[in-house]
Amino acid sequence: MYDGGRTRDSSGAKKLRLVCIFVVVAAITGFVIWKTMPSDAPRPLSPPGGGTPSSVTSPEKGQGGVPERDGSRGGSSVGAAGSPARGGEVSGEKEHGVGTPPDADPAGTASGPAADPQGRTGAAPGNTTPGGNDASVRRGAEAAAGYEKGRPGPQDPAPVNDKPLIPAEKSDADDVDRRLKELTSALEKKDFAAVSSSAPEILSSLTPGSGPFRTVLRILTEANWARVISRDVSGGFAVMHTVRAGEFLGRIVRKNKTNVSLVMLVNKLKKSDIMVGQKLVLLPGPWKITVSKKRRQLELWRNGVIFMGFDVGIGRFGSTPSALFVVSDRLKHPVYRTRDGRVFQHGESGNELGDYFLKLAAAGTPDRPLLGYGIHGTPDESSVMRSLSSGCIRMRNAEVEKLYHIVPAGTPVEIGD
Repeated sequence: MYDGGRTRDSSGAKKLRLVCIFVVVAAITGFVIWKTMPSDAPRPLSPPGGGTPSSVTSPEKGQGGVPERDGSRGGSSVGAAGSPARGGEVSGEKEHGVGTPPDADPAGTASGPAADPQGRTGAAPGNTTPGGNDASVRRGAEAAAGYEKGRPGPQDPAPVNDKPLIPAEKSDADDVDRRLKELTSALEKKDFAAVSSSAPEILSSLTPGSGPFRTVLRILTEANWARVISRDVSGGFAVMHTVRAGEFLGRIVRKNKTNVSLVMLVNKLKKSDIMVGQKLVLLPGPWKITVSKKRRQLELWRNGVIFMGFDVGIGRFGSTPSALFVVSDRLKHPVYRTRDGRVFQHGESGNELGDYFLKLAAAGTPDRPLLGYGIHGTPDESSVMRSLSSGCIRMRNAEVEKLYHIVPAGTPVEIGD
């Protein structure tokens, strides 16, 4: 009996030793894998308020859900992205977003003819590559790492040298002055339609980025936005759509390459529910965004015709890449999360993202937004027209709000020198 018990005890001890050896080997293997993993390997992002990385807020009544491929009502969901320079995260509310239209051009080119600021058919000026990627954005952003966002560092150019390119105007000065007076007079008389029709032609005859060019572009922007919010349908500027049976807002906006948020703003809708026979004013696309880094200008195009233009800030040390992108998502009141765990809510000191954030993705992969890279507002508007960001395009809050409402997900963005 004694020998039998010793045999059983020996067998149990052997099993225990095998288990211990297995645990030790597994621990060593896991440690080796962890140490050899690249430091820039993607990691899951936590949405605002916790939850799993893929969690999405449930749509509230009247807001609709996340759009499906056959269209749906505008939705309110949570998105997240990281910061290219400091490893932070961007999250915020997607108000009335409609997602990437199923008919969006995956190459990131406009559906209609593109034009440059001088009115020529074709791509806008600037040397670009076929698409941006995480690596190209990260390389430039790494050069800006260690600098406080929005504030000059020891190697940044002095403000007197950190200015946009404003070339001399080559057109006849007297003719330019006359046309500027005519445009200004039309704007003062609120003849916005006259400004809309004549300003693009005037811009095509001016030197891009010159003083007169910027003045005309500002006048055109003001006039066109006034027409948008006043529901002006004259001359085909906007269209009147009568809701038919079986239609809902998500499907209507995708068909017309516009946004639920813009339709609700223009038509003063309290919720996205619509009724058969209801008349809606729509501003159809297609749309395209071009950015000139040297001129520090962003231009919005509609059907190949320049529609608006805004001043922008760019990344320090060349961290803003020249490439083709698409707007992959649109966020309202973005939240900024740093890699060290700090969280800056919208409006809180330390949140450098302003009121709106347009996520960008490489043109070839529109469904994969680049980490933390996009077009956004800023609480420090003195940084606009400067090169102080970590690679993003900065705009004044009131101006990026217009862009947020107008451009849908899937809109091509061309950033050039």
